[in-house]
Amino acid sequence: MAWKAIWGFVFLFPTVLILAANVSLIYVLHMHWAFYAIPLLGLALLAYFHFQKGKENNHLLVAAPFWVILGFLICFGAFLPQLEEFRPYDELGEALAQSEQVDPKNSGDDRKHPDPQHSLLCQTLCYS
Repeated sequence: MAWKAIWGFVFLFPTVLILAANVSLIYVLHMHWAFYAIPLLGLALLAYFHFQKGKENNHLLVAAPFWVILGFLICFGAFLPQLEEFRPYDELGEALAQSEQVDPKNSGDDRKHPDPQHSLLCQTLCYS
């Protein structure tokens, strides 16, 4: 009888943790209130799977964490476009490309180095 309790706990505990993380994700990131329907659906599925388990359909409780993780990933995926607006990677890339333009007259070969052998070594290695 104890193994049944352990079996139920093994699938129930991670599912509850993921549901809590999903609600926290929605709350902390100030997502639209309609996203709270996803953890509620996960909670309803968990309750249904938990009360329908038996000898012939014990697989239902095994599926609960996977459905709840899918809901979490949907919520996280819905936040990614907002993250893209927060960090405009295209503008940052353009600014970096403009700041890194190289002057062809000053390619870096004529830099002064305190060691006179350095220029000879550099010419030997670079042009051989």
